Amino acid sequence: MKKLFLVGALALFGAMNAQTSKGTWMVSGKTELGFNSTETKVEFQGANVVESKTTSFTLNPAASYFVIDNLAIGLGLGFNSSKTGDDKSNTFSVMPQA
Repeated sequence: MKKLFLVGALALFGAMNAQTSKGTWMVSGKTELGFNSTETKVEFQGANVVESKTTSFTLNPAASYFVIDNLAIGLGLGFNSSKTGDDKSNTFSVMPQA
């Protein structure tokens, strides 16, 4: 079992070193796609006082290109859409990476 773990770790280490050479692409670990829906009800003395429903959607892809060995430049994009009742908000972001 120890030998298998060692071989796997060495193979992973070798693959990770190959990713930092000039001319290769890297997709960031922050790539995310998520959906969320929450419904809240507050009851006080038998009557509904507050009732709201929140729905959100998030998308955050990022990619980088190695211009020289061990130096990558890239761009991350972010989009978040959220709706609570009648209120809706959209957020777009651009995140440079080096």
